[in-house]
Amino acid sequence: MKNLLVLFFTLILSGIEAQTIFEFTKYDEKSQPAIKTEMYKYHFEPDTEQMKSVLKVLMSQEIPLHYIYSFIRRFPKACDQSMFDQLISKWESDMKMEEIVPYEDWDEVYYKFICFDFNKDKQVDLILMPEFFFGPSFGLVCFGLVEGNFKKMFDKAGYVVKFEKRGDEIILQYETTIIEESETNVLETLVYDLKKNQLSQHSKLYYANDTRLPQKIENQGRFVLKKDAALRADTKIFNKEFPEDWFYVSGRGSKKIRGNVVALYPAGAEGHILAKDKGFVFVAFKPESIFSECSLRHGMESNDIENYEPNPKPFICGWVKNSDLKRIK
Repeated sequence: MKNLLVLFFTLILSGIEAQTIFEFTKYDEKSQPAIKTEMYKYHFEPDTEQMKSVLKVLMSQEIPLHYIYSFIRRFPKACDQSMFDQLISKWESDMKMEEIVPYEDWDEVYYKFICFDFNKDKQVDLILMPEFFFGPSFGLVCFGLVEGNFKKMFDKAGYVVKFEKRGDEIILQYETTIIEESETNVLETLVYDLKKNQLSQHSKLYYANDTRLPQKIENQGRFVLKKDAALRADTKIFNKEFPEDWFYVSGRGSKKIRGNVVALYPAGAEGHILAKDKGFVFVAFKPESIFSECSLRHGMESNDIENYEPNPKPFICGWVKNSDLKRIK
């Protein structure tokens, strides 16, 4: 499929068999009808008691009130007067329950409000709720059942770019909309394990939107840096300095530290090897490996620009020189 690159491999980590999926999937308008059709196969219309339980959990968390309002519009019977009174105290408003505008089809600009029941046990496993974001741009708020409680998985403008069943797993990938060219590609993967009846926030990938993605996977396991190294968007040594605002006005792709450098990592940083090409290796640095500097950012990932802390922390992907790393078991 055009504009689609799928990278998949299985790793053995610390003697325990574990599966790590790295996929770089780009939005393709032509693929959307098939994705939506597949998603709606798992749609489930929950009863009021289920949604009341979900609403109580959401109200107890640090979730924007306008998301709660949208949820109530979709499931008005789930909100009783006592719950509504709690919300009013937070809204500092004199709203009345009967004034809540009913949820209409025109609210579902691109995606419908979907409740997923993946294992067909008549219980909600995942909720995708359409919302408008900065721009304005449309996207989704995602709530998932994790360890018995619903939590917010992501909320941002973007698209579901992959939804498919593979064996005993259901894979959902969400790509965040890039509003201006200097921002970073953000790709999130959720996995539902049908054997364990368990949802996980599997991974988040950061990579420059002008990254040269590899065409072939060579499963080579993990690595550790032997020395300080630069992570680059392509397989060239390019270190030219640019003015601070150059990437915002140049239309030349995601912001860089210099040249084609997107991050600097110290010796000892670890990650996964995904491919190699002409003395370079395409890698995904583990979220636990702390970079010394990184230019990859996205405005929808954090409201705090000074203390940029996306949640969950992402794998940072790009190219490093093969001579800078050592393969480890």
